Amino acid sequence: MIISYPIALLAAENLSPAWISYPARALLAALRSLPSILWAVLFVIMVGLGPMAGIMAMTLYTVGYLGKLQYEVIEGVAQPQLDASRAMGHGWLERSFGVILPESANNLISQAVFMFEYNFRHGTVIGIVGAGGIGYYINLYLKFLQYDKVFAYVIVIFVVVLILDVLSKYARSLFNDDKVRKKHPWWTIFLPSSVTQRLEEE
Repeated sequence: MIISYPIALLAAENLSPAWISYPARALLAALRSLPSILWAVLFVIMVGLGPMAGIMAMTLYTVGYLGKLQYEVIEGVAQPQLDASRAMGHGWLERSFGVILPESANNLISQAVFMFEYNFRHGTVIGIVGAGGIGYYINLYLKFLQYDKVFAYVIVIFVVVLILDVLSKYARSLFNDDKVRKKHPWWTIFLPSSVTQRLEEE
């Protein structure tokens, strides 16, 4: 996110002129044009087997994918707020981090947590091609028919995904404007709203 957010700011048409935004968009498109597993194969060839190839592959793909989501959120910020910032004499950096970042923080946090979850799960795939990660061990134990250990890793992945769901909901709640909103139990994120409403009424 630290890498993709500045590029997304450059790619947003409501912040940057066309001669800056279009090359930035082209860069993000190039980074996400190949799936992370193909990036992993390329980096395995260049740097050899191991987690470094996986880190580089997932970093490039994440920057391209997350950057697109971010600049679309940035372009959705209300124009009157940006106009007011310009009228106050704010520069590009002040608008980017003083207006855009607070206004879109909820969506940016959600996207960052989602990509972290995606990368955690996708590590099971790129590990198969020798790029490290949890997938390397799953593939190894499958070859030796140690299914109990494979199942243990699957449980770990499932638990981490659930934890990330809870963390995402809590982090986004810090940026909600409605401060008097009733706090719901953590388990309500896994149930439909109709079910949770009925349980709360009971």
